[in-house]
Amino acid sequence: MDIPPDLIDLQRARIVAEEARAAHVLEVETRRREQHPDDVVARRMWSAEEQAEDERLQAAVIAALDAVRTHPALAGGPDRHKLEQAALKAARELAAAG
Repeated sequence: MDIPPDLIDLQRARIVAEEARAAHVLEVETRRREQHPDDVVARRMWSAEEQAEDERLQAAVIAALDAVRTHPALAGGPDRHKLEQAALKAARELAAAG
């Protein structure tokens, strides 16, 4: 199966966006857990800035996913899912390799 290089690039951008959002969530949750070790409610109450950044990062994830899903190689063919998964696997391998 030939995987278009630009589809792999889009999948890599998706991975980067997902990792950035996950890192932000972890950072906020860790900080809030340290600030409020005995108050579960306070830990879940993010500041407006933290929430705005999370929304920005989530929008970037959605945009990256949309870019993958609208790639011409994935336009309705019977192997669409296989191709998408193969590109994602290739992107993860490239990311792991550095």
